Amino acid sequence: MKHRTKATSEACDATGKGTRPQGGLCWKCHDRAEAEAIDRATAGLRAELEAEYAAQAERVKAAARWDVMLDGAYAEHAEREAAKGAAVGARRAAEAEETRRLRTQLAREHPELAAYAQQPEAQAATAPL
Repeated sequence: MKHRTKATSEACDATGKGTRPQGGLCWKCHDRAEAEAIDRATAGLRAELEAEYAAQAERVKAAARWDVMLDGAYAEHAEREAAKGAAVGARRAAEAEETRRLRTQLAREHPELAAYAQQPEAQAATAPL
C-alpha cells in the first residue's frame, strides 16, 4: 500500500475495497493529513505565543529598568532635600547664634538697653525709648 500525504489535493492511490472516498484520500491518509494540518496550525500558534512572550518579557525588563531609574531619582531627590534642610537648619542656627551674640554685645556695651535686648523683637519695637 502506498499513501501520499504531502499535499491534501493529491488523491490516495492505496488500493482498497469499495468505492473511492469523496476527498480522494483513504481514512489513513485523511487522518495523517489532518494531523499534519493540526501540527502546522499548532506550530504557528506556538510561534505567535513565543513572540508575544518575548515582547512581554522585554516590556517587563523595560519597566524594571524604569523602576530602578525612578527609585534612584527619588533617592537622589530625598538626599538633596535632606541636605537642603540641613543647610537651612544650619543657617537658622547660625542666625540665632549671631542674634544672641549681638544681644550680648549690646547688653555689655549699653547696659541701659539691656532690658530691651532680652525681649523679643515685637515687644522691643513697641517699647518706648
